[in-house]
Amino acid sequence: MENSIYDAPMKERSTAGIIKHGFRLLFHNKHILIKHSLFTSLLFAVIFMLLTIVCALCLSHPSWALHAVITASILFILGGLVEVGFYANHIELLSLHLTQGSMQMPKLRFLHFNKRTYWRALKGIFVAVILQMIPCALFIAFAYWKNLFEIDIDGVFPQIVTRFAEHPLTSFLTIVIWGILQLLLIPLYFILMKYLLESNTALWQCVSNNAKIAIEKYGKIFSVILIETLMLLCVSAVTLLPYSIIWIAKIEYLRGCWIADPVVLPGYIDWLHFLLALVCGWCLLASRTIILYIGYYLYGSIEHQRQQQIV
Repeated sequence: MENSIYDAPMKERSTAGIIKHGFRLLFHNKHILIKHSLFTSLLFAVIFMLLTIVCALCLSHPSWALHAVITASILFILGGLVEVGFYANHIELLSLHLTQGSMQMPKLRFLHFNKRTYWRALKGIFVAVILQMIPCALFIAFAYWKNLFEIDIDGVFPQIVTRFAEHPLTSFLTIVIWGILQLLLIPLYFILMKYLLESNTALWQCVSNNAKIAIEKYGKIFSVILIETLMLLCVSAVTLLPYSIIWIAKIEYLRGCWIADPVVLPGYIDWLHFLLALVCGWCLLASRTIILYIGYYLYGSIEHQRQQQIV
């Protein structure tokens, strides 16, 4: 799809306009996007399926718990690296659309990998994840310090014993503090999109140069993230519903085995579960793509306003 004044990213838009144009760009170029990122998306789906297999084996064979944890950790890291590659493919297309007004590449290959784009995406996403983990780590440390939960390691699997109901005020304040810390990271969305789209900008330079404008546009960034989050939660809930139902059935079956009253499951339940894992893995990754396309128009809207202020 060729760019036009209507589709140009560098234009001031409302929150609804940003989301609308993000979806429009995504769906109007769906064939190019699927082909350009097909390898990484399928590889991620396979890893998600393997992770499901490992968890299912661990559930039915508790003595394999240690090996399952190690294998699952390796698969989780590999899945994360592949997911970054998936995002890097889309970032490359968005950068092309920003500079040339089109996502048509001279050579569109099934197996495509741009080292520079991947490295920048990996670095940016890694920093964002670390910053997101800081409030979570503080929340866990504070909750543990206030005895809101404890970890019981006497059994085969560690169990978390919570006491949030016994200390409602402390629990509420802990959650509020965690929420405030998370809200402070909202401007990072715009800064990260600017870093990913402008390949000549260093990460920390991008943070220092754009922190002020990101804070000034906090309301717009927050509203975009809120709507994105609600949409992704709805899509994830629908996508994972059949997958989760089978997990619940398997857990009930094992619980029935422990009390000598197992639930009867069809013989093809495992194959169906793994097939659903493959499909759900691909759908979940594909749905998260919208974060980049909405963020692309958010970046263009804020950047356009800043250029107007300079002029």
